[in-house]
Amino acid sequence: MHEYLRHCIGILREFWENDSRSVAFAMNGSGGRSADDEWSDADVLLVVRDEAFSSVRADIRGLMERLCGQIKIWLPEGESDRCVNYAFLFEKDGEQFLMDHAVFCDSCISESPYCEAGVIFFDRSGELTRADKRFMDRGTEVDIARLVDTYLVYTYLNGKYYRRKDTAKLLYIQNTLQGLHMKVLSALHPGHKFSGWPAGDFHFLSDEHQKAILEYANAPNREEIARHIISELNNFRNDAQAACRAAALPYPEEGDRFVLRQLIDAGLPAAPPSDILNF
Repeated sequence: MHEYLRHCIGILREFWENDSRSVAFAMNGSGGRSADDEWSDADVLLVVRDEAFSSVRADIRGLMERLCGQIKIWLPEGESDRCVNYAFLFEKDGEQFLMDHAVFCDSCISESPYCEAGVIFFDRSGELTRADKRFMDRGTEVDIARLVDTYLVYTYLNGKYYRRKDTAKLLYIQNTLQGLHMKVLSALHPGHKFSGWPAGDFHFLSDEHQKAILEYANAPNREEIARHIISELNNFRNDAQAACRAAALPYPEEGDRFVLRQLIDAGLPAAPPSDILNF
């Protein structure tokens, strides 16, 4: 991360720690996982007292411009009456920067199982620390059986859209399958801080799993996509079987064979011989 962004985080930490409206402050994103590099942006998370949420929202743009630099674009994301993220582009001494500054009510944090805190600078109530623990434990709560069934149903759709020559829907299916495969991998690594964003979590995977995930990123060409579909299913099967064993669940082999048979019948390029159905 750029030295100036780290400077900004330090300034914000000091400011919020001395603001009576604040409850907790943390750095998340790649910086919070110690996975940042020189091109990383800054991601921070502020927790405020419920009754102070409106006043912080009213003040925050002016504060960010005063503490960080001249704001060029200000983008509120996921706005609600209890939480919001501000993505903003700003400039300082001719250099350009991006920061994500999330703001949550204390009661919102206390209920959330999806709050990645990363590096917690202060936490007066302890709710942010507890929310981060829930985030780390959520891999053990994944419904593996439903996830595997979802993957197989979407893989089945590949055969239909291949027959229809519908490249746009094949691309949609590829994106969906990649996300489902990443969820299986997160279930295989409980306690690891997977964020649920495949592009970010990708960098925590082994070389073998990175190769498997990249296979979903095919050229926007029907034949090129189809050439990878059965290989993707084979890779997923290996990981899903391991996840099922870890959860003491049976892998749905009959459903897998049913889907694989349909892909072969659809005439997918480079389809393996039919005896693959005997895996």
